[in-house]
Amino acid sequence: LGLLAELVFYRAIILVDKGTEITEKKELISALTKTQSKHLESITIRVKEEIDPEILEKVNNAVKKLFGQFVNQIEKDPKKELSGEIRKQYIKAKDIKDEIVRNNYPGRKEISEWVEILDEYQNTNKSTINYLKEFLNAQEDFDEILSRTEKVFMFYDKQKTKFEEARKTISYVKSNKDFIGNLMSSDSYNNLMAIAESSEPYGEIRKIDEFINGIKQKENEEIEAEKQLVKESASKKKESLLKAFSSNENLVGLVQDKFDKFIASLDTINDITIFHKSKALSNLEQEMRSKFKDSITVKVVDIQNELIAKLKDKDDSENISKEISHKFHEIVGQIEGEEKLDNINLYIQTALSEQKQFISAIEGKAPKKQRVSINKPSVKPKVNIETEEEVIAYISELEKEMNELKEKMLNAIKESKIVDVK
Repeated sequence: LGLLAELVFYRAIILVDKGTEITEKKELISALTKTQSKHLESITIRVKEEIDPEILEKVNNAVKKLFGQFVNQIEKDPKKELSGEIRKQYIKAKDIKDEIVRNNYPGRKEISEWVEILDEYQNTNKSTINYLKEFLNAQEDFDEILSRTEKVFMFYDKQKTKFEEARKTISYVKSNKDFIGNLMSSDSYNNLMAIAESSEPYGEIRKIDEFINGIKQKENEEIEAEKQLVKESASKKKESLLKAFSSNENLVGLVQDKFDKFIASLDTINDITIFHKSKALSNLEQEMRSKFKDSITVKVVDIQNELIAKLKDKDDSENISKEISHKFHEIVGQIEGEEKLDNINLYIQTALSEQKQFISAIEGKAPKKQRVSINKPSVKPKVNIETEEEVIAYISELEKEMNELKEKMLNAIKESKIVDVK
């Protein structure tokens, strides 16, 4: 057994246990123990094959050609070392394939073929010489598959990050299409999309930066255009509010301050968030409208309270008070629902008129008049007026509507009603 162990140690012979070559010390001890216990049927002794140096040189040349110049030299145990190197390359290729499949990168077919041929040669039960010859005979297949797979390795090592940039840019535009959807019709976007969807984008990836920059330039133009639109809209809304609030000094100062700060803030925004500023502007306008309505409501309620105070010691004061509360509650509701700023101030006049009517009725000077609201005609737009006949026809239509309004107002006055035109 000592001689047997020494021959194995110096690789003069090879022990094979159930078809598997014994290479580890523990396995060798176990195998020699089996020989002592007469379980020899599972142990095969092979004389170590002498490998022609020329074949070994061809194998090393082939390995370096396939796997790179820095792989380990195959010399001491050619079969084990070659299968080990192929196994290492298989694991590397399998990891790349898994990521390509997981992320839907290009090159799935090519990398799959490479993994398949490596898997075929990573393990073998053949003799060393037959294994080496089989590997050399397969070089044409290896070369053919590798020639198609090299671009995939190049993509994975050097182009993948840039490819992801293209994908992220496309995703960004799609997710913000409500704001920058126009970019999707640009040449830069369509060219980038073509690269991202190509099964072989490798030669075009160098153009990705150019297309991304083109998209960014278009986006910046859209952002600047939106910024100007919001600025113009904010200025118009500000002037409209200042005109409507001219009688309220506190609100005038508040509008001036809030809108000036809002407009100034727009110059600090250079990204997609500018498209959310229209909503912010609308909220700001609504906030100012609400404050204005609140201020008018407070004045109307003050008029109501002043009127109710005059009922003290008056006959039927309880019923009159309920009537006053009902009427002024109705005015407050109209203020809340009013959209036209110019009309909101008019409700103070309405409240004062109602106060005067109630006081006259309380003091027995005159019965309280009923109030009615009549909508004024809306001026319908008309374009492309070219003849005198068209002018006369259009004015006649307006005069007809005004006459109808006049008739409604006169009829209401004849019935001793108070008319509000809105």
